[in-house]
Order: sequence, then structure tokens, then C-alpha cells
Amino acid sequence: MKLVPYLNFPGNTEEVMNTYQKIFNGAIHDVGRFGDHNPQMPEDQKNRIMHARLTFGDNMLMFSDGMPGRPITNGDSISLSIGLDDEAQARSIFDQLSEGGKVLMAMEKQFWGAIFGMVIDRYGIQWMINCEPPTPKGEELPPTPKGELYRVYKNIRLYQSKIPCLVG
Repeated sequence: MKLVPYLNFPGNTEEVMNTYQKIFNGAIHDVGRFGDHNPQMPEDQKNRIMHARLTFGDNMLMFSDGMPGRPITNGDSISLSIGLDDEAQARSIFDQLSEGGKVLMAMEKQFWGAIFGMVIDRYGIQWMINCEPPTPKGEELPPTPKGELYRVYKNIRLYQSKIPCLVG
């Protein structure tokens, strides 16, 4: 099973995809436009993207300009989190996502040992960039789903207890 984020935008999906393609060095696939499937679509809607995919590494984002007549509302209830182990790459991604956006938390070394930052990009999408140093030999969690879930749970509990905006 794999969770794939599906991002909707108010008519600027092509710009967003091209920006993310550059940032993540990805490939755009399966671009379908509303006019390709419905010739009766109003002219101003025909070129809007009905569905597209961006792949990079083992990751995928899916995109749409949203259904005609249904407004898009950006929310703050979800963030896309990128985990890396290369600090230069993490800082580059953070800097590119920050261009024209708003830095919520600068990329800095954190108490849990990672370099971490949060940003809302110019398209209203919230990102968390986490760069973990390599785990020293002998300290690895077991390579099981249970071990991975424990690591994620432990990090979430640490975030919630130490980052003021997450304390309830």
C-alpha cells in the first residue's frame, strides 16, 4: 500500500507542477485536460488540468485544477513532509519552496538531531523538510513496519512536546 497526495489548485496546476518538477528533479506524466474528455466544456475550462502525476525517486504527487464550478480552498490541516539524509539537498529544496512563500520555521538543527524547517510555498502548500543524520551502526531500529511506526510515533511525540505551535 502507498499513500499518494492529490493536490488541487485553482487553475494554476501546470505552473505548480513545473515548479515542483524543477525542485524535485521529477518527471510529469499522464497530463489530461478537461477539454480532452468533454468537448462541450466552456472554452475557458478546456485547457485546465483534470489529472496529472509528478514522480521523483520513489514518490508521486497527483494534481488537478479541480472540478469546474467547485472552488478550491487551501487549508492548514495538512503538510507534506520530505525526509532526506543529505543536508545540501534538504536546504536546496527548502530554499526553492520558500521562494515567494512564507517560512514558518527556518532550517536549523533541532533537539532530535535533524535539520528541520517548515514553509508555506507560494501556492499555499505547507511543507516540512526533515534531514536526519545517518543512524550510527548498532542503533538502527529493526527493519519492520513496527520499528518504523515506533520511530515515526516517537518523532511526532517529540514535535508535539517541543514545538510551541503543536502544543495543545
